[in-house]
Amino acid sequence: MVALYSVRIDDIPHDGFRLTTQWDSAALEEILDDSSGAFRVAEPLDLEITFHLPGSQVMLEGHFKTGLEIACVRCLKDFSLPLEVRFRYIFWPTSKEAPAEEKELGADELEVQYYTQGEPIDLRPLIGEQIYLNMPQYPHCTDSCRGLCAQCGANLNEAACACSDGFKTGDSSPFSVLKKLKK
Repeated sequence: MVALYSVRIDDIPHDGFRLTTQWDSAALEEILDDSSGAFRVAEPLDLEITFHLPGSQVMLEGHFKTGLEIACVRCLKDFSLPLEVRFRYIFWPTSKEAPAEEKELGADELEVQYYTQGEPIDLRPLIGEQIYLNMPQYPHCTDSCRGLCAQCGANLNEAACACSDGFKTGDSSPFSVLKKLKK
């Protein structure tokens, strides 16, 4: 299977076509360019896109699956995060007219991209955008992750720590100290 990263609009038949391809992990890491080291690509990306030509528009509907290695925000352990995403873009030809005044975009206009006649559509920024949009903002390895002890830093998923009673019982509220002062 050959990895395709762009599609020429002139090559799209009027009745549309379906593209199925796979991007290896190294190519995907280059596209994502995560200099922060917050995650790494663990699996190749399996991509399926359907192109339609309603008039001068290009409608692109797709689906991809991949996997990332990412750190849990509670316990800091790396875990595998599968991503399966459906997306849609509508490409309009660029206009030679002066841009209109600014206006608020509607929900259906957020899927719109522009293309220049004769230029290919580069799929890499679209897929990169979809990966970033679908990554959780605060990833957790499990819903029941207990995280790290706020006092000694021990991973509470692995064993109980030897800290004060408030931390051993799982009462890591900052107000637990006030309960002791009241007594």
